[in-house]
Amino acid sequence: MKKIMPQDVIDIYEYERRRDKYVRAYQQAKRGRIFNLGPAIVVHFHTFDTVFFQLHEFLRSQRVRDASEVEAHLHIYNSLLPEAGHLLATLQVDFPRKETIQQLLGLPQQLADGHLHIRAGDEAVTGTPQSNEKSPVAFVDFSFPESCIQKLEDTTSDLSLHATLAEYEYSLSLNSNARQAMLTDLS
Repeated sequence: MKKIMPQDVIDIYEYERRRDKYVRAYQQAKRGRIFNLGPAIVVHFHTFDTVFFQLHEFLRSQRVRDASEVEAHLHIYNSLLPEAGHLLATLQVDFPRKETIQQLLGLPQQLADGHLHIRAGDEAVTGTPQSNEKSPVAFVDFSFPESCIQKLEDTTSDLSLHATLAEYEYSLSLNSNARQAMLTDLS
């Protein structure tokens, strides 16, 4: 996937003037890419447009204009963009109740550690963690072999997302919007 280049970064004042346009682009880009998996986990697959928006929202909210600071944040945000044949997702806890925060804190990392799968027909891709921190957020990389991409292209095959941790076991059937988004993002 194309990375955000320094020349792609918009000055925060110019971004603010055109922010409505970028909000609409972000809302369009996240369709078919954000899922609630069970009552406590949100899975968000990243694209150029979603990361571009997140970067600019951060720069705007923190009033970052210094070129070296922008460059440092650009490097961090670009790490969310997957290579061809991969999908990169953020898992985050959607805390249903204040008293469950401690109980759910490490759940994203536990799921990221081999307990999150995308299934296309009879093919499955298991996510691998990108960090090992106990946190309400984890980053997961899905590396798709060609055989699984072919199953994904087959619109008659089922497409689903699975959490297979003993204490958190959920499945979600994904629709044609998700299938199209994944195919687009894998190229």
